Amino acid sequence: AFHAGLDFSAAQGEEIKSTGAGMVTMVAKDKSYGNFLKIKHGDGLETRYAHCSKILVKKGDIIEKNQVVALVGNTGRSTGPHLHYEIRLHGRALDPRQYLKK
Repeated sequence: AFHAGLDFSAAQGEEIKSTGAGMVTMVAKDKSYGNFLKIKHGDGLETRYAHCSKILVKKGDIIEKNQVVALVGNTGRSTGPHLHYEIRLHGRALDPRQYLKK
């Protein structure tokens, strides 16, 4: 199904690292996202990490770039272990490929 973001195939339990510094604004469980978290990076920029098997941070934590924040899982609407990654600016989904190193 269509979703705003990218899916990265990975083994169950692999580390998920934050792509930027910021503050955790949500840690939750959702029917579609499964176990997920949101990090606000300032100026309306937010990243989301979904389908986690385990979340290693809590709401209000200050996160550094490349900090391990969760572990890859298969929760929510998922067909296998992977990371669903989103970038949003003022609530609008952006194409993460524009921001990831090639």
